[in-house]
Amino acid sequence: MAAFNTRTFLGQRSATITVTIDKPFYAEVQLQVRGYIRSDVVFTPGHIDFGSVDAGTAVSKKVQIAYAGRGDWKIQDVLSANPNLEVELSEAQRSAGRVAYDMTVHLLPEASEGFVQDRLLIVTDDPRMAKIPIYFEAHISPSLTVSPSPLSLGDVETSGEATGRLIVKAKQPFKITKIHCDVPGFEIKQPEAASKVHVLPVTFKAGSSASRVTTNVEIETDLNRGTQTVGAKVKCRVSVNVGRAEESTGSTPRVAERE
Repeated sequence: MAAFNTRTFLGQRSATITVTIDKPFYAEVQLQVRGYIRSDVVFTPGHIDFGSVDAGTAVSKKVQIAYAGRGDWKIQDVLSANPNLEVELSEAQRSAGRVAYDMTVHLLPEASEGFVQDRLLIVTDDPRMAKIPIYFEAHISPSLTVSPSPLSLGDVETSGEATGRLIVKAKQPFKITKIHCDVPGFEIKQPEAASKVHVLPVTFKAGSSASRVTTNVEIETDLNRGTQTVGAKVKCRVSVNVGRAEESTGSTPRVAERE
């Protein structure tokens, strides 16, 4: 962990951090760190960490903003380029040279899955520092997963059959409403009951031609995500190698010898 020394320094600061790695081979990586240290505006906490959030779930964090200086100092607005954030701001204190605000930041359930890292800009009436950034981050976990992804059914002879399975999971019971597969020859059995875990048998019936066959499988569910009325979907790629018997085994046909 790296931290600024805000007790000794003020204003614009920058530093270079060198990270040394010994395995699997020796390497050095240099990281550039920059920031602006202020004594008049303090955020508590210093950044907004939503942590790990399930997709489709709303979560909120509170931040206290304390200012020391002008008694008429004001926050005029809070800006963000992220459409999945909403901010509530209320003045908590105003006295001689002291101003405090309470800010609540809401991460909306429509936020995209994955790691999110960005900043909010606190817009003030101070011309020396009109916009003050506070950073936020969140790791939004998928509400629905499929594994393995991609799925390989291995090798199969022409006119033969290959099998495998897909496992679809969620944190609450759900039904699979439809399975789309865009290539003939694949068959995926669709379960009827609701469950947190669905095991889907996958069967491929090969034709007479030798080739590599790949298909995209889309699995629709009744699992709602946030305010969306359409059920959550998950996609997976499935492939199989089709070859003649002697090609798939790598053996050479045996020739009978005459006496």
